[in-house]
Amino acid sequence: MRWFVLACAACRAAPAPPPPPPEPVAQPALPDAPFAVLDREQRAELMKARVVPELAPIFQRRDPVRYAAFGCATCHGRGAASGRYDMPDPQLVHLTESTALDRRAVEWMTAEVTPAMARLVGKVECRTCHVEE
Repeated sequence: MRWFVLACAACRAAPAPPPPPPEPVAQPALPDAPFAVLDREQRAELMKARVVPELAPIFQRRDPVRYAAFGCATCHGRGAASGRYDMPDPQLVHLTESTALDRRAVEWMTAEVTPAMARLVGKVECRTCHVEE
């Protein structure tokens, strides 16, 4: 009887081998093509992979509280939640003579935001993002 107990204990003591680690999944590379020729999915991927990570710190340095949750809605407004990314965004500050008086904001956009966006998506002007009145 003793050998039976030992044999049963030996069977239970052998752990199953661990499952093999999952195979790495290749991520599709974004094509090296102008933003204007990318399809909707490629544009969305470019925005997630490159635009948001590069622009978030630029905006957060400007105002860490206001831009703490920097993301699609920062530039694309409430439409981003439903998959609408229309630009210019009517929810952003409209370009009028009165907005031109905020010299610091204009300097920041001109020196930091516009060049970063131009590097990432091509030619960008104020009216690309902001409605002109």
